[in-house]
Amino acid sequence: SERVTSARIDVVATTLGPSVATGPEQEATSSSDPVKSAHRRQLAIMRIILTEYMKQPTPSQHLLETVERHLAGGETRFTDGRKRLVEHLAATTGPRTPADLHAELPDAMPLSSLYRGLAVLEEAGVLARHTGPDGLSRYELAERFVGHHHHLVCTSCGEILDVALDARAESAIASVAEGVAATAGYAASGHGLEIEGLCPSCR
Repeated sequence: SERVTSARIDVVATTLGPSVATGPEQEATSSSDPVKSAHRRQLAIMRIILTEYMKQPTPSQHLLETVERHLAGGETRFTDGRKRLVEHLAATTGPRTPADLHAELPDAMPLSSLYRGLAVLEEAGVLARHTGPDGLSRYELAERFVGHHHHLVCTSCGEILDVALDARAESAIASVAEGVAATAGYAASGHGLEIEGLCPSCR
């Protein structure tokens, strides 16, 4: 949705100075004043920039639009309930169990609908499922939507947290993975790292 606010334009006008005020009187006086004319041109440019900026979708809107296009390719409906699951998982710090999602979602979603939504989104490649050391399935957005990352796994409570590595560490891990694959005659196409241990609550 387009959210152009006059408040932001007012801020720009204040920043550029009082000489950028608009109106018939200003039109008459500024036409012969090159400084004031320059200020007015700056304000006009900033208004255009701000208008276009405020038209841009938020990260959440962009994600939903991307997922919707992906699902449309497989003729899968992107229902309101599935949108809520995607939005919530995008805001979490790691994979969630169905029980976690049922407790965390602002408005209660029937468990049957939640499980169905998770199954449909996983089958469509929107979600990735992980099984923790506690045997519970946890779901997160697939890397195609959130980027490549790894996991910290608590071997006691089963918590899984997302971990993003810097470019140097990621390159080193990718090199090791490719070398291991090559020794078995494989051509590596990807990798994932799970670091097991005890979370702060279980230590």
